[in-house]
Amino acid sequence: MAQHKFVSVKDFWPVIRIPVFILIGWSLLGVIAAKVSMDIYLTVFGNSVNLVVGILVYLFVGYNLVAEHEQETSASVKAGVWTGVFYGFGIAILGIVSVFFVPEIFTQAINTAVAAGASRESAMNLLRLGAYLSLLIQPIIGAISGAVFSGVAGWATKKFFVKK
Repeated sequence: MAQHKFVSVKDFWPVIRIPVFILIGWSLLGVIAAKVSMDIYLTVFGNSVNLVVGILVYLFVGYNLVAEHEQETSASVKAGVWTGVFYGFGIAILGIVSVFFVPEIFTQAINTAVAAGASRESAMNLLRLGAYLSLLIQPIIGAISGAVFSGVAGWATKKFFVKK
């Protein structure tokens, strides 16, 4: 049984800190790649690759809590939630910064909106609004994803890998 039960964010932070920084760092590399070349971004940081990286990190968090820190499966779910919340806020802030300081990575989206009849200014305003809304949406999506994948990893670790 665990020597110390993880309850608060303060308990989880030492364990989830590196996974959170890995996820945010991966996203930052994606923004840098998009600034350099959208083809590089789509090839290296495309949706399927981002999805796999995120899932692997969440799985690691769940595994780590149960196997290395001797926590219950419920702690792996909570760790996944906190990892997702911090990651969600991190990428939301990165998105806001990108819209204001690296708007050229959104050129294709803006040009598509203009071609459909929107003004360039209204397209940029919608991008900015979306970036701010992501402050609410991204942490929720991250928390749900983290809870599911970390919880599954914690359960599987407890069931198949941890000796009773």
